[in-house]
Amino acid sequence: RLIIFQKKYLPSRRNILGQREHVLLVGDSMLNFIDEKRLSMNNRLVKVRNHPGATTEELKYHLFPVIKKKPDYVLLHVSTNEAPFLTSRQIMDNILQLKHMIIKSLPDCCVIISKPIIRTDGGLALLTLKILYKHLSQLELPCIENDNIKENDLGRKGLHLNKQGTGKFANNLLDAIRKLWYSEETLGELNISAPSSGISEKNESIRILKS
Repeated sequence: RLIIFQKKYLPSRRNILGQREHVLLVGDSMLNFIDEKRLSMNNRLVKVRNHPGATTEELKYHLFPVIKKKPDYVLLHVSTNEAPFLTSRQIMDNILQLKHMIIKSLPDCCVIISKPIIRTDGGLALLTLKILYKHLSQLELPCIENDNIKENDLGRKGLHLNKQGTGKFANNLLDAIRKLWYSEETLGELNISAPSSGISEKNESIRILKS
């Protein structure tokens, strides 16, 4: 069983204590030029951990040391590197396994997925990422939308972001971090889809999906 849906309606432990909440942004080379200092603010400390070339499977091993610091939020941006050789369904399953691993270790951590950014260096990879985007939307997981990033936001090779694309991606992340909260309302403001599980928020905090 995979724990992939979470509902949180209470502030974090750090928030209650008047401390800065910790936000971990982790993923592949799309995060290369994202400045953690510009994403941080008075009430939230952001740490960016980018791992160029890493697949979702490989990212598991990079996550073990950082989740020991118990972040309040984890924002995941993965899928770029396996798009040429895995199906969209396989990548989605890997992402859900990664989310499950984090929640299992940190039940109070809110995990949000940054939806894939297109790449145009191969037709198969582009198609895979577009289908993956739709899969994630259908699951109604808490996600950050990146569909404002187009082909002209990519570098000459069609894989990494150019300066304009990096700016758009940074703004998407910054908007998300500014509005992060545990309520369903705020997720709506953020263009983040809250789970529509129909579970009473007073009695249940997670929804279990069979693998």
